Amino acid sequence: MKGAKVLILMTSPLDKIVHALRVVDSIKRRRPELEVTWVVRRVYEPLVASFEFVDRTIVFRRSGALMKAWGLVREIRRERYDFVLDFEGHARTGAMCFLARGRRKVGLKSAREGATICYGEVVTGTSCSREHLVEQLQEFGSVFGLEAKVEGNLAFASGAVSPKS
Repeated sequence: MKGAKVLILMTSPLDKIVHALRVVDSIKRRRPELEVTWVVRRVYEPLVASFEFVDRTIVFRRSGALMKAWGLVREIRRERYDFVLDFEGHARTGAMCFLARGRRKVGLKSAREGATICYGEVVTGTSCSREHLVEQLQEFGSVFGLEAKVEGNLAFASGAVSPKS
């Protein structure tokens, strides 16, 4: 798995992004060789990009013309990923997963809006809506042969994200 490229699809909302950051940080601590690219809404991109375990971000613009959507697809397809992980489980991220060039496309068993048809596999143990999101997302660790758990605390870099003036 040396140098494996991973595409994370989690565009919003902020609270779910923070939970996903915690899970991805834990995975990357145990598999530091992974190269992580994250698709995220423009408003949250500075936060996601501020973490050292995220190597690259791709901005998703929620509204806009067809050309912006086509630009996003082109950017996602520019790379070939070893793993495409849909942490969000909605139709838009399912479509991104489908369109991405990836060897393994993995999503949540609890995905909605028909997103599961875009995955080659789903992580197990994520169908219970009463589980906390971190408990659901930590199952993605199994994709890398890891125990499904979150280790360590998410450390925010001081001054990494500055408010816009």
